[in-house]
Amino acid sequence: MKFRFHRKTQSNVTPAIIAQAKGQQLRSVPGSSDELHEVTVQGEKFMIPKRYKIEHLIGRGAYGVVAAATDVTTGDAVAIKKNRNMFSKEGNQESGNGIIVSKSRSCISQLRILRELKVLQHVHRHPCIVSLLDLLMPEDFDSFTDVYIVMELLDTNLRQVLDSPVDLDDRQIKCLMFQLLHAIKYLHDSSILHRDIKPDNILINYNGQLKLCDLGLSRGCDFVEEELEPNYETTRLSNNYVQTRYYRAPELILDSEKVGKAIDLWSVGCVFAEFYNHGEPIFKGENTRNQFTRIIDSVGTPPLESIHGSHLGVEFVMTLDYVEPNHDWLREMLTNHKFLDANALDLLSKLLEYDPIKRFTAEQALEHPFFDSVRTKMKVPVVDPVPFNVDYEQNIVVQDMKDVASYSRLVKMECFDSIMTYNENKQANQWVTEQEVVQKKKAVKERLKGFFKRKSL
Repeated sequence: MKFRFHRKTQSNVTPAIIAQAKGQQLRSVPGSSDELHEVTVQGEKFMIPKRYKIEHLIGRGAYGVVAAATDVTTGDAVAIKKNRNMFSKEGNQESGNGIIVSKSRSCISQLRILRELKVLQHVHRHPCIVSLLDLLMPEDFDSFTDVYIVMELLDTNLRQVLDSPVDLDDRQIKCLMFQLLHAIKYLHDSSILHRDIKPDNILINYNGQLKLCDLGLSRGCDFVEEELEPNYETTRLSNNYVQTRYYRAPELILDSEKVGKAIDLWSVGCVFAEFYNHGEPIFKGENTRNQFTRIIDSVGTPPLESIHGSHLGVEFVMTLDYVEPNHDWLREMLTNHKFLDANALDLLSKLLEYDPIKRFTAEQALEHPFFDSVRTKMKVPVVDPVPFNVDYEQNIVVQDMKDVASYSRLVKMECFDSIMTYNENKQANQWVTEQEVVQKKKAVKERLKGFFKRKSL
């Protein structure tokens, strides 16, 4: 297992101090709507405030479940995401090989939930990114194992729309892609990579409103400029699991050391193509090697100069049979679609560009003629981006890389502190207010008026 090591933190900061300093003022009043109670739904236990009434489960995953619920104090429909057993309640134990382990999720999984908490709090105000409504307070630090995130609930997701027998028309495709690119642009302008863009992570309301969700793989990055191209910002990321395979950029498949914002735009291109491919992924690889073969069969062999930061990738491509680059398959796919804009092929080819330096950015894609007919009609509210601060990861330091339990405890401290800080800001009215939510919904309805009818989705 690999860890990223940073400077040492001050030794006098402990979970007990954090809990003692912050826990008292955030403790709920007995009998209030925020008092915790246990609810079991479809075999899954939830420890949640009484203000939330769970209706049913809407999703299960390896790390938890998502439930549809109602906030009884406002009447709003919400989604409650329970990340189960993220941290240990029982303390440390030493295994037979001398490695200290913790009875909980892996350190990588714990770090991801911390990043998701941080990123959600940073970007929640953008209209095309799912809104964070609540982070449920644990009773205390010692019993803190599950992480509960409350977000707005939308009608469906893009995967379900693509799997339906309904073909979206040209205007609807443009409306959805325009919002998706605005979400990506805001993340990138905030120095954040999403890293898992796919139809399942794109929520949609029946009025055509789109929101990007599932920031569990997102990363805040301190981008550094590389000599190969002054304007191309890259960073070194762990590639052991980044992006679902069908939507994975070539530079990730080739394990490039130079990975940047372009990986998200390749994924956007793959999603874009599915609108014209009967809702099917265009590159359905059975494994990583086969994934790259599928891309080559469709787009052609990548020019060697388009491969940056991967000597092994260059050597691998040199062993492959050469396939002439062409976009005939894209042209045929688009031509077979009954709703076609002549600019779709050009935009798609710019997003599915091998060279990440030449690949379109979100800003360039938004300025493409493909969106000329909707750009003036769909005024997405401007939210000024603020660079995401990754300094919190400097607090996660261990003396011995075998000491997994200590590493886990530090991540737990950061998660606990992040949840408490959120609730403190919320109590001090420094978070999004209900009035802001109402105004936001009115703005969305006005912006999307006439673009969709419920029956069309």
